[in-house]
Amino acid sequence: MNRLNRRGMGHKAAYAGYFYVNWPEILAFFFLIVGAILALLAGSAVMSYLTVFVAGLVASKTWWDHRKNMKLTITLMTFGFLVGFTLGAIYGNPFIILLSFIAGILVGLKIQSKGLMK
Repeated sequence: MNRLNRRGMGHKAAYAGYFYVNWPEILAFFFLIVGAILALLAGSAVMSYLTVFVAGLVASKTWWDHRKNMKLTITLMTFGFLVGFTLGAIYGNPFIILLSFIAGILVGLKIQSKGLMK
């Protein structure tokens, strides 16, 4: 019996409490699956690199918008996506995938710092 049920909460309330406590990990796993599916759908190494570069741009925008709070949560979700994408990538070198993702993040942060994207 988990700690939520011991407090007299019902079975459905225990599941709701579990999600409330563990939502960053659950979303990181979700993004891991999404990353693997996107990697499997990429038809070539170039498409994998471009997809992960754009994902890096999106991750930098999300991180920039939440830079004052929830950095660990955004980092967990981003890392989950990157791991899933790297594991699911049939085409392409994992090291180049990582470099493309980092390049996307750096370019996105540079764009954000100059105020070109809102």
